[in-house]
Amino acid sequence: MTFGNLSVEDKLIRARVQIQRNNPFFAYLSLYLKFHQKDDLKHKSMGVDVLGNLYYDKEFVEKLNDAELQGVLVHEILHLTFLHLTRRGTRDPEMWNYAVDIAANNILVNNNYKLPEGGLIPYGNSIDLGFGIKIENIEKKNAEQIYDEINKHAKKIANKLKQMGFDFHMEGKGDAKPNSGKDKKKGGSSMPLTDQEKRELEKDWQQKAIDAATSAKMRGDLPAGMELLLGKLHENKVNWKNILKQQIQSQIPYDYQWNYPNKKSISSGIYMPSYVKEKIKILVATDMSGSIGDKERADFLSEIIGMARAFKDRIEMVFLTHDTEVHNDYKIENGNIHKIQNLKLNGGGGTRHEPVMEYIKAKHRDCKFAIFFTDGYSDIDGSWDMNKYKFGKMFVISEGGSAEQLKGKNCKVVELEKYKY
Repeated sequence: MTFGNLSVEDKLIRARVQIQRNNPFFAYLSLYLKFHQKDDLKHKSMGVDVLGNLYYDKEFVEKLNDAELQGVLVHEILHLTFLHLTRRGTRDPEMWNYAVDIAANNILVNNNYKLPEGGLIPYGNSIDLGFGIKIENIEKKNAEQIYDEINKHAKKIANKLKQMGFDFHMEGKGDAKPNSGKDKKKGGSSMPLTDQEKRELEKDWQQKAIDAATSAKMRGDLPAGMELLLGKLHENKVNWKNILKQQIQSQIPYDYQWNYPNKKSISSGIYMPSYVKEKIKILVATDMSGSIGDKERADFLSEIIGMARAFKDRIEMVFLTHDTEVHNDYKIENGNIHKIQNLKLNGGGGTRHEPVMEYIKAKHRDCKFAIFFTDGYSDIDGSWDMNKYKFGKMFVISEGGSAEQLKGKNCKVVELEKYKY
C-alpha cells in the first residue's frame, strides 16, 4: 500500500531526510534508527527499543502527514537520547511511559515540531491532566520528577491518563532488549538487560548525544531545552573520567561534507553527509602542591594518556606541571607516553593558577581548552580576572578539595568526591 506516490518505507526515509535538513542534532541521531515494520505492536503505532530499532505499524504511518511523522520520529529519538528505556528501574511502566512522553513532547513543542492529536502534549511548558492537576515548569524537570508528580495523584488520574495515552511508545520493557534468533525476527519476547549491558548502552547513547550536540552547536542549532536537560542527565550518570572525555570531544570542531557519504546512512540505504573533524590543541595542567596525593596524580596521568591515545588524530595534547609556577611542559604523543608514565612528580609548596594561565597565553596561544587538576586551594579567589584568558577551562577538584572559589566563574568544574561511580 502506498501513501499518494510514496510507499510507507519511502515516507519514513523522506521524513529522516527532512529532519536532516532542519536540525543537525536530531539529524545525527536519526542515523542510528533502524526501521522495522511490525504490525502486531501493542499500541498499533510506533516504538523504539534500547538498540535503536524503531518498530512501526504500517497503517499508523500511513495516517500521518509529513510534519507529524517527523515529530513522531524525533519523539522516539528523544527516548534514546535521555535513556528513558534504561532509567525506569522499579517504577510503574505505564506511569513511567506517561512521564517520559510528557518530557519528550515538551521539547518537541518548544522546537515547533507537530504531533498527532490526542496525546500528552504540553503547551507553555505545562500540561493539565484533569481534576485540577497540572504539571508546570516542565522545561526544568526530568522524567523522574514528572513521574513523581504523576504518581502522587496516580489513583485519581489513572483513568484520565489512559484515555489520553500517547499513541506511540517505547517498545517492550524498559530495561529489556529484543530476544535473539528466531524470536527477534518475529518480534518476540524481551530479555532483561544485565547491569553491564545497561551501563554500556547508556554510555553509548550518551556519547552519541554529545557528538550530536557538538555538531549542532557548531551550527548554532542545538534544540531548545536540550543543553540543560542533557547536562543534568549526564552529571547524574557518568563519572569524572567520562566528563573529561566529553569535554574534549565537545571542543573538536565538526562540519558537514557531501563529497563522501556517511557510512551509517549508506548502510540504511540513504545518502547523507559525513562529518569533518579538525585538529585542536588541548592543555592539561597538574597542581604539584603538597596537598595533591600520589594516587590522584597517577590516576589523572593514566586518564590523560588514555585520552591522548584515543584522540591522537584529533588533538595535540600538552601536559604542564606547576605549583606557584610552571615546571614542566611536555607534548603528549605516542612516542613519549612511556616517558610521561614514569615521571616522578614531587609535590610541595603552594598553588597559583594565574602564572599558569599567563604561561599558556604566552607559550601556547593556539590552545583551545585547558584542564586544571587541583585541590582548589589556590589564587582563584577573584583577585585576578580569569575571564581575560580566552581558552575554555575545566577544573577537576581532587577528593578533599574545595570548589568554593570557582563558583560563578566561567569554567566547568568537576568535584571528584561527587563522581565515585
